[in-house]
Amino acid sequence: SFHQNSSSDAGGFQKVYAYTSLLRTARSL
Repeated sequence: SFHQNSSSDAGGFQKVYAYTSLLRTARSL
């Protein structure tokens, strides 16, 4: 989101990206 908390938003994005990649890995197994 375009707020002053750009750092927290970036951290949230990394969490979502890691979660999505984890789901992909689980599906490929």
